[in-house]
Amino acid sequence: MTTTTGREQRPDRYPGQPADRGRLVHTGWRRFVHCPELRLPHLPHRGRPHLPQLRPGPRRWFGRLRHRPSRRGLLVTTAVVVLLLVAGVAVAWFTPLTDVKSVSVVGAGRLDDGQVLAAAQVPRDRPLARIDTQAIARRIEALPPVESAQVHRLWPNRLLIDVHERVAVAYAVTAGGFELLDAGGTAFAAAPTPPAGLSKIVLGPVTRSASAGPAPGPGRAAIRAAITVAVSLPAAVRAITVSVSAGTPEDVRLALAKGRTVIWGSATDNAAKGRILPTLLTRPGTSYDVSGLPTVVVR
Repeated sequence: MTTTTGREQRPDRYPGQPADRGRLVHTGWRRFVHCPELRLPHLPHRGRPHLPQLRPGPRRWFGRLRHRPSRRGLLVTTAVVVLLLVAGVAVAWFTPLTDVKSVSVVGAGRLDDGQVLAAAQVPRDRPLARIDTQAIARRIEALPPVESAQVHRLWPNRLLIDVHERVAVAYAVTAGGFELLDAGGTAFAAAPTPPAGLSKIVLGPVTRSASAGPAPGPGRAAIRAAITVAVSLPAAVRAITVSVSAGTPEDVRLALAKGRTVIWGSATDNAAKGRILPTLLTRPGTSYDVSGLPTVVVR
């Protein structure tokens, strides 16, 4: 016997299935096995068959209870964590197990490691956690060639000093010889001969203090303006530049070969001035004023 549901006919039993194992009933798009032994409740027209809600048995209830932490367990765990933290702090601060055993220096070029370590004055009989890394960095930065320094702790008992030295972008002629200047106008090292590839900065009476380090007030600003202009010069102009001078930040001048002079003015519009200057120098004259761009004057 077959059951007709819509467009297709399907058998009540599959081939080889005994008659007492149940009858395959087709209800719309769902199929259920009708078996008298299961005694399922009445199927609604749509949706899942309504099954009675079963309460969890004792085994399932105890399984849920087993995953719920007790208050005593939480207290014990918290106490263990606190004790471990206290023990770690005690070991790091009050025992010789973390005393400084070695200090390494990286980034030093003009200075050797011995000079950096001598300025750092790292105490060797003190735990690593009690080392004042900021004070060590300040002592190293007091060295003229050092622009900045950072001190890192390497547990359990090492220190790493990372040194960033100043980079020379120009030089100045002083009574003691030649002084290297960084981009900020700080003189940080002496040179026996004029360094190749660097612009010469002429220090006037106001800016003379740069040879001894950073100069406050107008002198420091004038040096920065001169160095900014010297660094921004095109390669063709830099090759024929003898020196760069600045009495004030608004009066930067270039001394070129063959006795020519460029009145640059302030250290603004450097890119535009650098683009127009090579063409301007092809005109005959001894003085080239580009301080009032877009107006230029050739004398």
